[in-house]
Amino acid sequence: MCVEVVHSATTRLSDMSYFAAAHAEFGGIRAVRVLKCPGSMKTSRDLLRAPTWLFGIAALAAVALAFARPVQSQAPEARGLDGVSGTWRLATPNAEGEIDRSIARVVDQMSFFMRGIAQSRIDESVNPERVVRIEPHQERVRVALDDWGPVELSLDGRQRRARSADGQPLRVRAALQGEHLTLVQAANEGARVSYFSGARGGDTMRMTVRVQSPRLPEDIVYRLDYRRVR
Repeated sequence: MCVEVVHSATTRLSDMSYFAAAHAEFGGIRAVRVLKCPGSMKTSRDLLRAPTWLFGIAALAAVALAFARPVQSQAPEARGLDGVSGTWRLATPNAEGEIDRSIARVVDQMSFFMRGIAQSRIDESVNPERVVRIEPHQERVRVALDDWGPVELSLDGRQRRARSADGQPLRVRAALQGEHLTLVQAANEGARVSYFSGARGGDTMRMTVRVQSPRLPEDIVYRLDYRRVR
């Protein structure tokens, strides 16, 4: 008695006998149906003599299966930003003092001569943002920090060119990690990495900032809290 076996396009040929071949339609995709008879045995050389149209149909079925699969986007969905989307106002008391202490911990490790130069340059460029705006849309996000922005970025980490609030060229990119947004603003002398985190539906958000430069003995890190305005 012959047993009917259905083989997909990826089924490997082995040393078994094949009595006949037929075709069937499965969900609009052409597949190969073969009948296996355990009573008659053929060698692997006999299998290689199978009609060429059999292998052609198998190849077409593989291509059809590949195109039938839904295409998934490479960029993450902005829905993960529900916890940080909106307009936020600074809520950390004495934010300037918090930043000054973080700067001092790093600058104090430098030599006396370099300490004064570094302190003045950092004081000019590192200030607490009073208002933060984050507007996600599909696979992109618009970010504004006080007078900087808004800048629209892809969430897959692709870099784009922008300018700082005082007109200096920047290389900017954003990435979504779980429900946390990472914003990187890079210049020739260093970079600032901002991490935004908040609870979905919550009224508070934390921004953790890491200031990086090859001239610093270590990164300057500080944290600021924000309250949702809308």
